[in-house]
Amino acid sequence: MMGLLAENGPCEVNPDGQSTKVRNLSWNDQANALWIDQPVGSGFSNANPVNWPNNSITAADDSHAFLQVFFTEFRQYNKDVFIAGESYAGHYIPALSHAIVEGNKDSSNVVVNLKGISMGNGMVWPGLQFQYYAPAANGSLPGTHAVVNESTLAAILEAQPICAVLDEQCSNGNMTACSTSFSYCGDHIWDPIIASGHNPFDLRALCPKKTGLLCYNFSMVDLNLESTQKAPGTHPLGWSGCNLVMQDKTWWADFPQNMAKYLPAVLEAGVKVLTYNGDVDYIANYLGGKAWALAMDWTGKDAFNEAEDKNWVLPDGKVQGILRQSGPLTFLQFLQFHEAGHMVPINQPAATLYMINTFMEGTFGQVSLSQTGNAIQLPALSATDQDLVTKVQALQADIASLVPLTQSEVSYDQWRQIEYAQNTERNAADSAELDLKTASIKELTAHHGRRRRGLATEIKELEVMQQKVPVTKQLLSLLNATENVQDVLIDALIHSLALVELEEKETQVSMLAAIYETDKSQHIKYMLDGESSEVVIIKNITDITVQIHGKGSPYDLRAQVAQNRIAMKHLNIEQLKVNLPSYVVGNLTAYMTN
Repeated sequence: MMGLLAENGPCEVNPDGQSTKVRNLSWNDQANALWIDQPVGSGFSNANPVNWPNNSITAADDSHAFLQVFFTEFRQYNKDVFIAGESYAGHYIPALSHAIVEGNKDSSNVVVNLKGISMGNGMVWPGLQFQYYAPAANGSLPGTHAVVNESTLAAILEAQPICAVLDEQCSNGNMTACSTSFSYCGDHIWDPIIASGHNPFDLRALCPKKTGLLCYNFSMVDLNLESTQKAPGTHPLGWSGCNLVMQDKTWWADFPQNMAKYLPAVLEAGVKVLTYNGDVDYIANYLGGKAWALAMDWTGKDAFNEAEDKNWVLPDGKVQGILRQSGPLTFLQFLQFHEAGHMVPINQPAATLYMINTFMEGTFGQVSLSQTGNAIQLPALSATDQDLVTKVQALQADIASLVPLTQSEVSYDQWRQIEYAQNTERNAADSAELDLKTASIKELTAHHGRRRRGLATEIKELEVMQQKVPVTKQLLSLLNATENVQDVLIDALIHSLALVELEEKETQVSMLAAIYETDKSQHIKYMLDGESSEVVIIKNITDITVQIHGKGSPYDLRAQVAQNRIAMKHLNIEQLKVNLPSYVVGNLTAYMTN
């Protein structure tokens, strides 16, 4: 939505924030354009958070499924299809284009006529791109100067190779490396620039304090207005430009992944790839952007690496960038875009429209090139393998002595997402996994306390899961009753934990409907209407247990309630208090004595 309204869509928002006007340089100038909120859960796209994707691959599956439906309904638009995106689209687009190429091999699918993809300032290969932040911070970007002092620059230089190692390990499946990279690299490479007051998306400027993390004034784009949400038929919801609750879910494990590995198959399928970078952006700077394009393994790698960098000249004669390609029919093109930051269409709207139109026409790079260009020189990197191993080991050395974050540091929104996550995954928890994840979080807490992206959510999930495993085992060992009574108590435990902190009834309904599947949703809604949380828990102990085991109607329970209470009289509550939270003990006691 931000790209649609602030960068390249057919309309732009007037300063009053209440109306729009036609944008003269929209990307639908010569094409039919469709702007998509991806992944599900961002922007105006919504679903039960239980079903939100947690990585670029599952997000791509959702988008590919959408395209199947869209092109089935609107076949007239399935002609020459191009996909364009910006920033984290460096993850989304390789995954989606690869899903399309593979999906086209399935005869039961609609063949999507994908012709090209373009990525602006894309974060494609973080482990490699991280290695070029120090020169960007030290004045290597055109028209910029050093924005950090020598000690901070030294810290960034030290962090770069560590982040490269952590991201490589993360791409190989090491989840501890993923979580460590997400926090450590953010703390040591991005945060110093933010702390300096400079706009990390355009180092020529400072970041206005009132604009938040994005450093751009998008205040006029108010998508929380009722009229704005009603016009396109969206469900009423709280819209934000950056959904940290969604990001906190598990996307920290997605960010370090090397997505360049999905592009060779796309290129081999005849899909053209254009990657461009505004050359005053720090976050996804052009040095790292060119580095991953040179390092990617594909059949045209040698020709691309041996090609010359040439000035890219607009029709009016202005040199607008430096372009590398390996011939007039090349499939991979890299463009260093002059005088532009992270959001190139904002800084250079006319030039980006010319770029995207010629790319779709197939003429981009075939004209308007001067024969003598300025080669893009990448700075040399240095660090021995042993140096990297030593630094990573030092980073992880004091795991056992660290203390995790406390429950008080978790927001209500984060707690709500924890409830969804822990209830859908409660049967999958095992001690070894919990130990590993707890060690990772303890390590991150000590080293990177300032940045808590994802950590608070993860810790609460672990604490709740760790409580459940031993408590459930103790219940089973202490009980000497019927199987039905055991099930009743376990349900009481699980739902006491799940419901005690929740305040909104609709949230309770959604969560329980997800736990007990859609066929029980009406019963759960009946159970919650007009009831206090204590009554809900007691009714849940009996009603749902009876329904699950098929022992009668959930509305004829008096005999079953009495039988269960009598059978549970022999329980020793004092023994359970060692592990059970006080509110669970109170609910069980009330249930057994009332």
